[in-house]
Amino acid sequence: MNNGGLIEGLQKCYKGKNLAKKHVFLYLLAFVITYPIAYATLKTGGNETYAQLYILKNPLFLILIFAASLVFGFYFIKFLHNAIKLFIWQDTQNNQERVNAMEIMPDVRLDIFKNWWNVLKFGIIWCLTIVLTIIILALLSTIPAFNFLAVPILFVVMTCMAFSIPYIIAGFARNYDTKGNISPSLIFTLVPKVFIPATILGLKYFIFAICVAIVQSIIVGISTGILRILNLHNNLFFLTLVFAIFVYAEFISTLVFYYAVANIYYRKIELEREI
Repeated sequence: MNNGGLIEGLQKCYKGKNLAKKHVFLYLLAFVITYPIAYATLKTGGNETYAQLYILKNPLFLILIFAASLVFGFYFIKFLHNAIKLFIWQDTQNNQERVNAMEIMPDVRLDIFKNWWNVLKFGIIWCLTIVLTIIILALLSTIPAFNFLAVPILFVVMTCMAFSIPYIIAGFARNYDTKGNISPSLIFTLVPKVFIPATILGLKYFIFAICVAIVQSIIVGISTGILRILNLHNNLFFLTLVFAIFVYAEFISTLVFYYAVANIYYRKIELEREI
């Protein structure tokens, strides 16, 4: 029985066929994202602010980071689609062996780009909606006449977004359909439905994230120590190999979190909508 837990989600990330191919693919995406950051860090002597400015001044670096992040976005949506499908099958399929054998990690093939236009449209619409909402409320908060209202409203809106956005994304990933999944009202209407389980998930994920950070630090610490012994700590390629572990771990953590989100979405939104 799949219950949508974080540990279960982690297990799903490492279960199925062609696992090496799938995780090498994710690590390569992490490598591409990390490379410009490592390059800029070496060029600026480790100054974080200067490194960020260096990246911003080099369009090729921005393109690399954006392209790799976008590809992961397509992969992530497919993963979320599969996770929701698993929980639906669990309730609707008689053959539970088939349900348990279902693979959540998508295969590395062009299939992940099948609904690319809908994914882009959904992402663009919501990015614009969130950014414009925050900008408008932030501007209103600077006007004395509206300050006393704008600040608490901004806090409420940001809180509602934090709770609802993952489930809005899940609603889209269900069928890759923008219809019914791009209304700004969802920011508020989904909160009462998911507030309690989302809060519990948030607390669990906080602990999970701390554990992941500890493991990351140990692995990267040992790896950088080995590079120093071998006098390779200033080598761009090896430095990128090591720090790509951080990005790869963030990828897996995102998938694990949204595996749990998929279960809450199905139980608290889709099933209750049908009732």
